[in-house]
Formats: sequence, structure tokens, C-alpha cells
Amino acid sequence: MAIKTISFIFLLMTIVTTCVQAMPCHCFSVRDFDPHEPASADPYYLATGQNSFFSIVFNVEKKKVVLAKQKPRATAEGLWILNWAAMHTGEETKANKKS
Repeated sequence: MAIKTISFIFLLMTIVTTCVQAMPCHCFSVRDFDPHEPASADPYYLATGQNSFFSIVFNVEKKKVVLAKQKPRATAEGLWILNWAAMHTGEETKANKKS
């Protein structure tokens, strides 16, 4: 009985690990400067800079900015507009609400 339980748990762990690895990753694959390809990490640096600036301007945790950008149909421009409008109307966005 114990062997079946252990086998079942191991099988579940294997399935979950496989599913997690199959999920699309929103991370940047190139994060380091390469002197042979100087511009290869530019998208990472630009996104990181924009996320930091956005976080400061709108007083939102950087983690929430990154998670908001990963949502389907979300664009960086849309988030800027949404937060700018919220700031000028006094309304709160979901990212700004304290959880």
C-alpha cells in the first residue's frame, strides 16, 4: 500500500513538473551583455527600465507591473494610459489596490 502511495505521489510530481515546464515563459532569455552582440540584451534592459519608471511614477509595486504586462491582451501602452487616467480621475486600478 505504501509503495502505491509513494508511486502515485511521484507520478503526480512528474506530471506537475512537466506541465509547469510547458507553460510559456515571459522572461527574457538574454540578460547579460555580450561584446560580440552588444544589442542582444537591449529588450531586457529597456523593459526593466520602463517597469521601474512606471512603478515610481504610478506608485505601483514593480512585481504588479510585470504581472499586469503578462496578462492576455495587455500592452505597455494600455497600462500607461489606464494608470494615467486613474491618477487624474482619482480612481484606483486593480494593480494599485492594496491587497
